[in-house]
Amino acid sequence: MTEKANGNPTALLQVDSYGVAINAIASDATAIPQRSSCMKLQYQIYWTDATDTQSNLDWITSFYLDMYGPSGPLPDGTMDGCYVNYPDTDLAQWQYLYYKDNYRRLQRVKSEWDPLNVFNHKQSIEREAL
Repeated sequence: MTEKANGNPTALLQVDSYGVAINAIASDATAIPQRSSCMKLQYQIYWTDATDTQSNLDWITSFYLDMYGPSGPLPDGTMDGCYVNYPDTDLAQWQYLYYKDNYRRLQRVKSEWDPLNVFNHKQSIEREAL
């Protein structure tokens, strides 16, 4: 984050503490299963000038690669997944990273309540395979 090549003072890594009450809820009790974390990391950078877009995207991509490698974040006993309200369309295994073992249950709900897949986007719950 202190790399001089960045030059954008708005670049930051926000660290939110977790634990205690958050971790007291069972992983399968809600759609958000990350209940063993002690912190949540948010990678952020802001800019208003379109000419700065590529340099800022290059910087944050490089930072993210330095943190997780080319495969992206993977649950490994230390990292407990990703928070769905901070969507990342580059995640290869988003279904597991966002929902862990709850994903199949959410697919059943999706199939029942949205059988025509009206509500969808790149990372929306996929309908259950028939």
